[in-house]
Amino acid sequence: MEEKKLPWGKLWIIGESPEFDVVSEIVEPGKALPLCYYNKRTVLIYILDGEGKCLDGTVRKGDLLKFGPGEKHELVNTTDKDLSFIYICIPPHEDGDFIQVKKNGD
Repeated sequence: MEEKKLPWGKLWIIGESPEFDVVSEIVEPGKALPLCYYNKRTVLIYILDGEGKCLDGTVRKGDLLKFGPGEKHELVNTTDKDLSFIYICIPPHEDGDFIQVKKNGD
């Protein structure tokens, strides 16, 4: 698996198929997966380890999250340890489908 460095951490594509992708990702301490949404994809996220915030709620190891097309989400690591998770994208990744949302003041 090839590691891809991101501004907030890193990811690995675990598997790809015509129907879905499986990805492992880490948000480093004090960083955040930016507020975003997808036009076409549903994303299922399983928190493997760590703790953080997702919009107005806390997420921790064992939590399962689901975001459909157009649903905004972000993951903020509020601890001094990595926040790691696996996610499944249905349908698979397509260029231009990831939409990062600017917050007020950005």
